[in-house]
Amino acid sequence: MSEKTSIDMKMFWYTNMVVIPEFVTIITTVDKEGNVNAAPYSLGVPYSVTKKKPQILFLMRKNSHTCINAQETREFVVNFPSSTYLTDVMETAQFMPRGENELDHTRFTTIASQKVTPPSIKECYQHLECRLNEVIEDDMQTRLIGDIVEIVVDSKLTAMNRYDRIKAADPPVYIGDERRKDYFFGKIGKIEQLAFQIPEKGERRKTIRTNIPWEEAALTETAKIPIAIREMVIEFIEEEAKKGGDDRVTYELYKKIEEEYAPKEYTEKIDHV
Repeated sequence: MSEKTSIDMKMFWYTNMVVIPEFVTIITTVDKEGNVNAAPYSLGVPYSVTKKKPQILFLMRKNSHTCINAQETREFVVNFPSSTYLTDVMETAQFMPRGENELDHTRFTTIASQKVTPPSIKECYQHLECRLNEVIEDDMQTRLIGDIVEIVVDSKLTAMNRYDRIKAADPPVYIGDERRKDYFFGKIGKIEQLAFQIPEKGERRKTIRTNIPWEEAALTETAKIPIAIREMVIEFIEEEAKKGGDDRVTYELYKKIEEEYAPKEYTEKIDHV
């Protein structure tokens, strides 16, 4: 085992000594006068993965043009560029006067978004159109939580399997910087597909644990859930049952929650495991 050493905690700790891969996006917004702004962001994470209310969260400087515009107009678009456009991504990081469009200094062009006013970037392979749901602030940073109202992708990607879609999208990875001057990115050179090893059905059935009573028919349905997420799903269903005033999970209640948060087109994909 390699020898380990503690390091000093510094400002921007996540990008200097620590190596944390992050995705690369360009967020487009407009101000109240309709001027377009674009800036690169990697400090983001899917915040809610449900179909009912998909959300994404981003951290940013509270005085950034992106942050100000998003709060004023309540809308923004998250654009995902391929690694071909990394030099253009860096151009959008320039500090421009408020109201000036950073995209004018790049190869990027804009197209109308489907449901929000800020434009999307044509050359990006996917876009998350968002309306601002919540703002969480501290002394230096602002966290914006956006409701995803539309997901738009290049049409050619929809017919591909996951492996081919990743290759075609060619997403870059941001891997930090030195002195806030030199920025490092990675490109995907090799994709590995690993299968999750599922226990035999008899073993899977034994792993089911509940905290409130379940009808047998409802409990049987949980055996179809991949073991990696089964405990989380059961806890979620029990919480939803309690919120609705139920003290047990019936088959009807289970199917109702399943349809609301994991519709048939998703569950059919996991029925074979």
